[in-house]
Amino acid sequence: MTVAQLKMPPFADQFSDQVALIKRAKSVDDDLAKALERADLGYDDLVYERSNEKHWVGAAPTKLTDFSRLVDDVPLVSFFTGCGGMDLGFEQLGFNNVAAFEHNEIFCRTLRKNRPSWKVFGPPFGNG
Repeated sequence: MTVAQLKMPPFADQFSDQVALIKRAKSVDDDLAKALERADLGYDDLVYERSNEKHWVGAAPTKLTDFSRLVDDVPLVSFFTGCGGMDLGFEQLGFNNVAAFEHNEIFCRTLRKNRPSWKVFGPPFGNG
């Protein structure tokens, strides 16, 4: 098996295609990171077998709108912000996000898109 045979077919983002890539890499004792790179993928692109299933058996989650304001414009600085879920809760309670620090570029881009008024410190403009 050659290195070229380890490439994934175009638009192959399904779990079974990823399993096949991993099995091929293992069969020729190839480094998985390099095999993924050749397929224009990284570890973050891998999905769990059931990642596309939605199944919730608990009670309906609480909505942000179910919470009432407790404070009025108390400044909030967020570290390790992630995608901003906790910050959205604080925002609903009346806090004012003045700065958010995050090191993951995807989260930073999401925060900047969803909350353009927030000052987000992180990639690609800094390291967060």
